Amino acid sequence: MKQFIGILWVMLLGIACRGDRMKAFAPGTYVRFVESGAEKAWDTLRIAPLGGNHYRVERSIGYQSTLDGRLLEKKYRHSRWPSELDTDRGELADRAFGHALRLLPDSSGLEMGGLYFVKIN
Repeated sequence: MKQFIGILWVMLLGIACRGDRMKAFAPGTYVRFVESGAEKAWDTLRIAPLGGNHYRVERSIGYQSTLDGRLLEKKYRHSRWPSELDTDRGELADRAFGHALRLLPDSSGLEMGGLYFVKIN
């Protein structure tokens, strides 16, 4: 019985530590840059804590197309949404818009819909 309680205690401690690690890692700025023959794109995610497991995510995208080898005017898009951190899954999820960001603290980044972002701060 003592051994069972000890194992249960270690498991609960591990789960709590993972949650704390995810909460500490989530806030910050994440970036992604893509360049192809037809376009350049800069993609930035800023994640800020709102309290508890709630966060605000802001996404800024700048892109510049090319036409006949010349760069055209830059265009920008900006969006913002609330998210909730699921520490068990390591995800920031937004139920209203369907955004899901998978936190990857071991590789210092996150993944959103197959796109990989690197954390810069």
